[in-house]
Amino acid sequence: MAVTPDGARPMTRGEVVEVEVDGRKHEIRVHVPEPPWTELARRRRGRSAGLTGAGEGAIVSPMQGTVLRVGVSEGDSVEAGTVICVLEAMKMENEIVAHRSGVVAVLSVVQGQQVVSGEPICLLRAR
Repeated sequence: MAVTPDGARPMTRGEVVEVEVDGRKHEIRVHVPEPPWTELARRRRGRSAGLTGAGEGAIVSPMQGTVLRVGVSEGDSVEAGTVICVLEAMKMENEIVAHRSGVVAVLSVVQGQQVVSGEPICLLRAR
């Protein structure tokens, strides 16, 4: 079985294929690798559902990039839509905003820091 560059075995899915041998039809189940985008889709669904491991108050980076500006500090009270930070990705600036009102309990980024997709930026707690 093939191995991905990071050493993990790729996910597979079973498919039933009909074949004919000596005039007789047979059904065979084969395992084929999932297309590469299925893992990305699985991670995106997890982020959308709030399954990032940090809970529903977590704001995570939607992409890989560099933090240009941080607009809040720990302990700040924010409303939904408040700009938490600005990420630069592929020469574009992307505002990361609060999805709900709350208090910034944990701020995990600083200006100039590199972040990857899914990395926690901050944690909002209810007021």
